[in-house]
Amino acid sequence: MLRLLLVLAYALAFSGAAAAQDRPADWIKRPRIDDIMAVFPADAADREISGKAVLVCIANVEGRLVGCKVESESPPNMNFGRAALAVTPQMLMRPALRGGQPVPSEVRIPITFPIDRSPRLMMREKVVTIRGFSSTISWQKAPSHADLRAAYPEKARAAGVGGAVALQCGFDAERNVRNCEVLKEEPRGYGFGLAAKIVAKQFTLPPVEITKPQLLHATTQIAVSFSPTLLSGAPATGKPVWTRLPSAEAFSAALGGSKVAADVIDVRLRCGVVQGGGLDACEVVSEKPAASGFGAAALNLAPYFTIATWTSEGLPVVGGRVVIPLLYRVETKVETTAKPAG
Repeated sequence: MLRLLLVLAYALAFSGAAAAQDRPADWIKRPRIDDIMAVFPADAADREISGKAVLVCIANVEGRLVGCKVESESPPNMNFGRAALAVTPQMLMRPALRGGQPVPSEVRIPITFPIDRSPRLMMREKVVTIRGFSSTISWQKAPSHADLRAAYPEKARAAGVGGAVALQCGFDAERNVRNCEVLKEEPRGYGFGLAAKIVAKQFTLPPVEITKPQLLHATTQIAVSFSPTLLSGAPATGKPVWTRLPSAEAFSAALGGSKVAADVIDVRLRCGVVQGGGLDACEVVSEKPAASGFGAAALNLAPYFTIATWTSEGLPVVGGRVVIPLLYRVETKVETTAKPAG
């Protein structure tokens, strides 16, 4: 009987110890209010609208947040969800434990954007803050896929390892990014931080209506991702963000003047991206109706598109190729004549 009690006590103690080693993910580094205000959506700030967003992410075994998605944002259509995603490189978590071992786990992260009434340095082109995340700035010059490939650390290149870096940078008098500091580097020991600082020197702001002293005191945060796909010749571009699109009039003039009868015109173009976010070397991937000439007509729309030259994932766009889906619905007007009864 005594032996049975001892065995039972040992089993309970062991299970209690195992349970003690199970815990959810917890914070190591939360975003600071300065990090949040740095990516505050410019339109909302101008209109003095505060907001909230909830992200759902995976906290991996290194404590980095990956695969983040916007679960909700309020008010809608004010870009608070996109701004919240831009803060994630500033976060670090202690990974969840299961049986004493770190495991990936899903986490929900609410982020509040209070109104910032302090003076902000503004870019007049699109009224976005200079002191913001890199993907919200329409860079006049940005690193290309070739620049990122050339800076890829040799040690990481040999091992086929990818990495991600978050930088805090300033500007010189010519609007070039300078004096970057590494806020976060994952994984360490491969040279990604130094490589990101080299790449960041390729960023140049467009002309801004601020004084030289203001420019020299401005800062921005830049994410730089090194994907092994760069080394294979199939570089990842991430999700493109269009900063300029054709007007309805331009669209109608290009596609609506054809004599081919069609209720829906569906064309896909593939184009290269050049510095400044313009498109070149466009080609028709597909067109419906087939052989209708709509594809050739759609090529005339290419000059009306401009794309942000750096993505929120920290990936280059210049030197890559993007696919543009164009869907045009032809509205037909039916005229009727009413005749009086009798």
